[in-house]
Amino acid sequence: FTVNGCISDPKLLLRKQGGKIGDKIILTKAIGTGALFAADMRAKCRGVLVEEAIKSMTSSNRTASRVAMEYIQNETLQEEDGSLCQKPVHSATDVTGFGLAGHLLEMLIANDDGKDESGAPMERIAAILFMNQIPYLQGGLEAVQDGILSSLYRENFRSRRAVTNHKEALEKFPARYPLLFDPQTAGGLLFFVSSSICDRFIESLQENGVIAASVIGELIEFSPNAVETCQMGMDCGSDTIGRIFIQ
Repeated sequence: FTVNGCISDPKLLLRKQGGKIGDKIILTKAIGTGALFAADMRAKCRGVLVEEAIKSMTSSNRTASRVAMEYIQNETLQEEDGSLCQKPVHSATDVTGFGLAGHLLEMLIANDDGKDESGAPMERIAAILFMNQIPYLQGGLEAVQDGILSSLYRENFRSRRAVTNHKEALEKFPARYPLLFDPQTAGGLLFFVSSSICDRFIESLQENGVIAASVIGELIEFSPNAVETCQMGMDCGSDTIGRIFIQ
């Protein structure tokens, strides 16, 4: 289906592009629905964990979106060069079928050919993800531990080439790392926000009922020349290589 609408001020729109070096990455819902329901279809997921997932899925993203709009409309920040920034929430998307890694990657590469409001090229960005700060559904973690993954996982797992330290991450986080590629149904929102309002933004989200909202990483400069090796023999010419570092 298609949803059509209009907005009085296009500057209020949040797009995938617009992230800036130093921004914090915020996720509003736990991940793991794909693996969890794959386990449920095999009668290998406890009912209480299915209920937890359903509660998350039926929680509207409307609240998080409204909080973001309030910050965009009411906050003014001063940049290092002295200029004023009217939009401390820089970009956003929803986390759905491509999984957290796939949708994060879309946001990172969206800047490559973009230009800011002044017409200058946008910063090329990469991300550091803090695995222990990402919210996970317990049923998703248990499914991975039982060797159960979504049928779409294999396709999404192609995004692993974006992860600089893929092998290390898989060994260190055997249950959590695969869920970065887990397709989500009714997943949360992914925001890039200025570090100066990050703590208050998280507080506002949680005070309004978005309890799972968490800072899961930060943006850094993307330097293609710094990527010295290919992952698993994949094409090193791709601009997706080395976009994500797991910590």
